[in-house]
Amino acid sequence: MKYVIRPGNNSKLVLRVLEKSGRFEVKTDSNGECSFPGWETADDYLDSLYNFKWKPTSGGIKYDLISKHGLKQLVNHVKGHHHLTTKDNLFLNLKAYLESQKLNIYDSVPLTIILDYMKDDVGDKLETWCNIHKIIDRHRDAGVAVINAKMQQMQQNREKSVKSPYALTECCHDKQNLWLLKPTGFNRGIGIHIFQNFEQLR
Repeated sequence: MKYVIRPGNNSKLVLRVLEKSGRFEVKTDSNGECSFPGWETADDYLDSLYNFKWKPTSGGIKYDLISKHGLKQLVNHVKGHHHLTTKDNLFLNLKAYLESQKLNIYDSVPLTIILDYMKDDVGDKLETWCNIHKIIDRHRDAGVAVINAKMQQMQQNREKSVKSPYALTECCHDKQNLWLLKPTGFNRGIGIHIFQNFEQLR
């Protein structure tokens, strides 16, 4: 059996687990028959000739060709996984589903603003977040009800139709105005920052 393990996303751990499983060496029974297939490195340039492939990202995986040529093949990604495994898409899909059920996502998850620098509305989204930050900062001692009313008024002034009104829950507020910044394209906590004010982002 052949494997391809590309560096990144705990690839060394995967390699170590395979080594400890004993499957890198061919094992034989008392009749000299192979009881386990041995593992060997596949030619990384012959992309379709592998049984197991580990990659840090799903880019370049040809899902429509997996196990199509008589080989049993396994990869460490599921087709379309980014709809659930990236934080922005998870939020957007959950928001769309809850809105279809006439429910507010902010009753279930912390207040979230997605800043996509590839979209034309990024300036508006950044301004929205700055306004929310200022509202919470000015009224942090007034309580969640006051903050939510102020945020929702600001949201109604900026948006034509509001399906998910901005809202903080008591557990998400705690009078700290604490935010988590999660950059895209990373995993294992890389690039995450927790901050209370703009100066902490510098």
